[in-house]
Amino acid sequence: MVTYVKWQQPLIIEKKFSEEDYLQLDIQFANGPGVDAPLQGGAMVNNDVMEDPAHHNEPYIAKAFYEHHWHFFDQFELILDIGKFGVNDFFDVGKDVSDQTSQFLNQAINNNGAFDYVQDLEGHGYTYGARFGLGNDSVMLDVAFFSSDSYLQNISKKNSVVVGLTWTPEWYPGIKSVYQIYGFSNFGEYARFDNQGRLISKDVSKIGTEDNADDLSKTGFGISINHSFPSGINVFGKYGRQDDDRDVRHYQDMDETYMVGFDIHGENWNRENDVFGIAFEIDRLTGNHRKAQERGYEGFFSRTGGIGKGNYADERVLEVYYKYAFNNYVHISADYQWINNFYYSKLIGDVHFLAGRLNVTF
Repeated sequence: MVTYVKWQQPLIIEKKFSEEDYLQLDIQFANGPGVDAPLQGGAMVNNDVMEDPAHHNEPYIAKAFYEHHWHFFDQFELILDIGKFGVNDFFDVGKDVSDQTSQFLNQAINNNGAFDYVQDLEGHGYTYGARFGLGNDSVMLDVAFFSSDSYLQNISKKNSVVVGLTWTPEWYPGIKSVYQIYGFSNFGEYARFDNQGRLISKDVSKIGTEDNADDLSKTGFGISINHSFPSGINVFGKYGRQDDDRDVRHYQDMDETYMVGFDIHGENWNRENDVFGIAFEIDRLTGNHRKAQERGYEGFFSRTGGIGKGNYADERVLEVYYKYAFNNYVHISADYQWINNFYYSKLIGDVHFLAGRLNVTF
């Protein structure tokens, strides 16, 4: 059993100037080291961690962006978002699975774990960029360009391009789906592993800094599927795969992930705002990245000694939560995670985590 402390208070200022123009400023104060500070699996246990030791107890700007809509042919629109926001505001969609404050806690269930999406690591997962969306109520094509880190002067060299296609059909009244497929390419910040699992870099000491000397890119793709049924029943799934000749720079330590789950809303037992959810995820290392971890490579998360030769096994995560709503503003939730082969290690085996959350909004 693991306990953790986390506090988050957002201040959102927004202005809709017209039907076409919108501005949002989201200032947050969030802290709490969580279980992931001292202990991390391949799938990070607590996606609600907001600890930034370099800027402890300081408010920060999470989002600051402008949005404009152009309408044409009565049905189609072109949408521009520019400023600071999250990559997963537009890609890796899933409304019933993506909010770690009130839904699932595990990061590989909230998001596609094999999507090393770029972020300013001092900005709690947000970054700078621009996104264009072209489509209508059923189909949307998104093309986006993001900075890889907080060093905006390097944006021309270290950046990410993500392209996605989202389809949102309504099969019958009350039965809706959201399908998304997307691909990404992160430029200019990766070294590589050779076929023996050795890290090849021009200057290992500069990896992860603004002076990173390696100019290699990393590619990958993901698929998100979400179905909503009558009576508040939702099912969802994700798949992701990324280049296993590269290290992880921004997100979780995995090269491939599968996730399925569902939730049921409390209207089925006269508790309209309650939710019960369950999800199962498998994550794995593959190729030269796996060889590196078996050789003892510590990686982005500085895990001493790596996995060790012969100890590797796919990591499996089962998470269950129940959210109990006192009213529209206050709810508590209980969460349980069983992780098999924690951090891909047969030696560690099974690990169990219990968590409780209190959410108050006003």
